[in-house]
Amino acid sequence: MADRPLIDDGDPRPRRRDRLPPPPSGSQLSLREPSGRQRNAGPVSRMANRFAQILAVALVVLAPFPFGSNRPWAWSALGVVAAVLLIVIQVVDGPAKRQDVPSRLLPTAAVLFGLVVLWACVQVLPWVPAELHHPFWGDAMTTLAVPLSGSISISPWRTAIGIYRLVTYAAVFWSMYKLASDSRAAHLLVNAIVISGAVYALYGFVAFVGGNHTILWFEKWAYLDDLTSVFVNRNSYATYNGLCLTAAVGQLIVKLFGRLDMRQSAKGVIAGLLEMATREMAPLIVAICLMLATLFLSHSRMGLVATMGGLAAIVACAAVARSVPMPPRWPLVIVIGMALCGIVLVSGSDTLNRLTPDIVAGDERAEIYRLTLEGIATQPWRGTGLGSFVDVFGFYRTPIVSESIEFAHNSYLENAFELGIPAAVCLNLALMLVGSVCVGGLVARRRDGIYPCIGVAATVLVGLHSLTDFSLQIPAVTVTYLTLLAMGAAQSYRQG
Repeated sequence: MADRPLIDDGDPRPRRRDRLPPPPSGSQLSLREPSGRQRNAGPVSRMANRFAQILAVALVVLAPFPFGSNRPWAWSALGVVAAVLLIVIQVVDGPAKRQDVPSRLLPTAAVLFGLVVLWACVQVLPWVPAELHHPFWGDAMTTLAVPLSGSISISPWRTAIGIYRLVTYAAVFWSMYKLASDSRAAHLLVNAIVISGAVYALYGFVAFVGGNHTILWFEKWAYLDDLTSVFVNRNSYATYNGLCLTAAVGQLIVKLFGRLDMRQSAKGVIAGLLEMATREMAPLIVAICLMLATLFLSHSRMGLVATMGGLAAIVACAAVARSVPMPPRWPLVIVIGMALCGIVLVSGSDTLNRLTPDIVAGDERAEIYRLTLEGIATQPWRGTGLGSFVDVFGFYRTPIVSESIEFAHNSYLENAFELGIPAAVCLNLALMLVGSVCVGGLVARRRDGIYPCIGVAATVLVGLHSLTDFSLQIPAVTVTYLTLLAMGAAQSYRQG
């Protein structure tokens, strides 16, 4: 038994315990040889490709830094960087080819998204028929007794900003999709997300322990008792942190079950776990523990629930994926699930206390949802204009709701309020189609199946949190999510 290997590499010959074999090439997130196209590329093309990878990493790493990029100068710069990245990638790879999008689902999703952007542009135009203008324009002209150039949108300038953001997100998704078609770039991107998530968690923990008085070099003005790291809102940070944590757990699953021989005795499995945990997996385990701790200290109720949903999704996806070396032992999945629940119960008591019926009943979200539905009913097909919720909701607000409400705290309702029901359905369906590509990749891929697993889990996480919050309104959260989703979609087909 002493000579039996702790790590199974498919070789039945005995090995010494101190001579661990290298991991199998298809069993974990590992760098591979360049693809044929890259090997044959010229030096200029290779340099451009390397520059695109550096730019993509900088985009996902630095996006959270200035308040989640939720400031005009920050999201404006984000759009410029996304445009430069897209141009560089198009120069490197040339026009899109048929093999770049092997499924009809992605073009369908692109058409649906394009229709949403087109409709948002129509909402801004002043020369659409006056019958389609929002009624508020007529009321304003009557009150002011001056002619006004109306539109479907009640806030054309906010709608223009929303269009800019949508185009930015489209550029981010396509750029990351093209990059992540190479497994080396996908590995680089997921590592960048995990490392940056750990770094921002560490900063948030240090700031919280140090008194929680500042965000970067600014005096903190909100959520003074909650950990928010470089974000202002605890729920937005919880979503971002959950996305990074989900990617880290995906890495852990692949490294753990790709190297550990589960056919050993219980004693051998435990010894192998301890050896790996104290050596190669130690940094990843520390990062996961740090992100879990900061998730609890954020005290975000739905952030915790959504993250647990994302973690449950990635464990379940890994259990059924063909290429993920996770043993088909559902008792092990149950044990992992019980361990997560135990961690939540022990460490998340403050957050769980905020889920008690009396506190939930006192939350003003229910009234916000009711009023938002009332607003949707008044303009169900045309909407009030992308980004106009903050300006229009005041006309529906009741004394129960505070005056500082800027979001509907439900992305699905807010999209229907602003865009109208048809456009909101198109937007949600576009994301669902891309998510379904990742679901197909769970069984289609013969290697690197953890990437579509992460894409599915990230979609579950943001989908749950969007029911009660507005995290996808924060650019850094959306960029991180779209990067994971694009990576999962690209690796649902490619075998390189």
